[in-house]
Amino acid sequence: MPLPQTLRFRMEFGDRRFIIVVGVIILLIGLALIWLGPTAETKSLPEKTASLQRDYVVEGNRFLVKSFEFNPGVVEGKFTANKPLEGFYILDEENYQIWRSSEKDAKFILETENVEEYAFNLTITKAGTYRFIFDNRDHESEREISFQYTARWRETSTEQNWIPVYTGVALLMVGGGLVAFAIIKLRSKPIAPVGRLYVVRLPDYFNG
Repeated sequence: MPLPQTLRFRMEFGDRRFIIVVGVIILLIGLALIWLGPTAETKSLPEKTASLQRDYVVEGNRFLVKSFEFNPGVVEGKFTANKPLEGFYILDEENYQIWRSSEKDAKFILETENVEEYAFNLTITKAGTYRFIFDNRDHESEREISFQYTARWRETSTEQNWIPVYTGVALLMVGGGLVAFAIIKLRSKPIAPVGRLYVVRLPDYFNG
């Protein structure tokens, strides 16, 4: 049986109810994006450094306390004394206040005794004040100290990303347009979907 020389078919489009449902879904997604608002994006800034080099004198039978402000990062340093110290300690501000009243109850970040030269490498996890204590209470003569450190840290900045909100506005417009189109333009259309008629001509060898 010979095949027909042309094929006729229709591309069917969704009916009004389907378009309304799709439009409402797009509207809801757009409203959700607008309601959530802009998202916060945290960016890391270039590394910063701060250095210090000082000479100190610790009197006999006394201790010397030096306070420094550090951000979360790394602190590397060292000191050299002309004679051994009884001890060298590093504490955060909270434990320094404890140390002043009860040395045994304080938690040291670093604690070393009978030291004349020392190099340290600290990882700072919390921004704040840190106390460096040069203890010379066990000696009557003063101590001359050469001290230095380099602190490295990174700061962050928070920016608002408005792209989700703009996307939500666009979806709101698209969804609203679909719903309006389905209600107004397709009001008189039949319920059964009617598509555009396409005609395809088959080559002659199908009927050879």
